[in-house]
Amino acid sequence: MGYVGRIVSTLIIWLVSFTWIAWFSGAAESILKGKAEAALAIVILAIFSFIGWQLGKQYDKAKYYSEKDELTGTYNRRYMNQKIFNKLSSETKKNQQLLCLFLFDIDELKEINDTYGHLDGDGVIRQTALLLNRHARKTDIVARWGGDEFIMAAPNTNAEEAEKILVRIEQAASSCSLEGDRTLQLSAGYALYPEDGSTLQELMQKADERMYARKKEMKKTGKPRECDIITVQK
Repeated sequence: MGYVGRIVSTLIIWLVSFTWIAWFSGAAESILKGKAEAALAIVILAIFSFIGWQLGKQYDKAKYYSEKDELTGTYNRRYMNQKIFNKLSSETKKNQQLLCLFLFDIDELKEINDTYGHLDGDGVIRQTALLLNRHARKTDIVARWGGDEFIMAAPNTNAEEAEKILVRIEQAASSCSLEGDRTLQLSAGYALYPEDGSTLQELMQKADERMYARKKEMKKTGKPRECDIITVQK
């Protein structure tokens, strides 16, 4: 959580306080004429500063939860929809690059909740967020899409690189231990902007289709389905 709201509101309160004290005292220099005036000024400034800090804290808290998921600390669906995708797609188009949007689904989360309880289920969700952030590049952005789904936006990433990233994350997930001698299992798919769609909804639909195709292939052969996108050179 940032401190912008608290700092700005406190500075405004200080400015208003000094102005009010100067007006109340008759002149700004009168504040320092006597001990009583100086003490009054300090008390008033302290009270107003506390009020400003608390008001700013509420702003910072509201701003944080408007952008972040409370459980995982990653960005939330609303912020991805309204801010992140628009910014990244605009930069991608301007630089004539590709933007890869990954979709990750936690397998059998409902069964985990039913068997071990929702607290353990929440722990699996947090563990997944940590895993994705650990394996994301500095330019990648992870967000919780909702329930058992996460998305990761990866700028300047083509299909061949996307497949490698998926394999790396899936392998890392399988090494994470869960209750009952189980490991974390993720289903994953991806889509490329602008090759697969121009809106976030179109890309999510394509990524979802690829995720289920990979899941189906995994059940058949134990290996994920090869990418069906022609790699576009950077």
